[in-house]
Amino acid sequence: MREESTSQPFILCDGELLPADSRVLLVSDGAVAFGAGVFETIAAYHGKLFAFDAHLNRLRGGMDCFGISLSLPDNLEQQARNLLDQNQLSEASPARMRITVTAGSKTDPSHWIMEATSAPSHTATAGLITGPFVRNEQSPLSGFKTINYGDNVIAMQRARAAGMTEALFSNTQGNICEGTWSNSFFYHEGKWKTPPVSSGCLPGVTRATVLDLAKGINLEIEEANLPLTRIDEIESAFLTSTMRGVQPVKAIDNYDLSVTRSEIFALAKAYLELAVG
Repeated sequence: MREESTSQPFILCDGELLPADSRVLLVSDGAVAFGAGVFETIAAYHGKLFAFDAHLNRLRGGMDCFGISLSLPDNLEQQARNLLDQNQLSEASPARMRITVTAGSKTDPSHWIMEATSAPSHTATAGLITGPFVRNEQSPLSGFKTINYGDNVIAMQRARAAGMTEALFSNTQGNICEGTWSNSFFYHEGKWKTPPVSSGCLPGVTRATVLDLAKGINLEIEEANLPLTRIDEIESAFLTSTMRGVQPVKAIDNYDLSVTRSEIFALAKAYLELAVG
């Protein structure tokens, strides 16, 4: 499910500034017909796009996966900053930037579309549910942000119906994988752990940043599999994503995790300082 944000007056489509309600895709575009497309969400702090290159590299990897040969402009980051300015978001901290690339069709080329909106709101802590859906770690789309988000939409609907804010997926091996829109970290058996990329989780840009920051404060985080059946053994947890940063978890299903370890606050502080600059 797409994270909620406010409407914006303008978008960019292949570099052209258009009203946000413009119709820019044909029904024959692979993005519409087959869900063939990729996207990235980037946070902007006072006009500074955080980790832009890392997001762009993953976007290009997803394009290669779909065989999308579209050449993105060299000045894409500058165009993003210009769109923030056009939508009066240059001073927002944060604002949300989304870049989507579509597969196109035989009669219409691929497109890149850029949106700039105010940031979606996140609660101070997250409540998670687990469910029957699994991530396929062997999928060729594993590791990319594609617009095939049907599983996420349904899982998030279930989470909200349960009064929670996020849903947690396991993979086909029964190990914890990721949230619908987040990477996960757990304190288990005296160690901080996060699912490895081989679990099928997204190699999140925020996840990678947090792993680097942890080294800087002498905090060891182990990439390790944890069976979903052992979730009641988790003592503390947090989520990471572009727009939530580092978010403590208060509960998973019926398990209370209201005691937040101090390491989470240290990582959240370090991340914000790095992102804001």
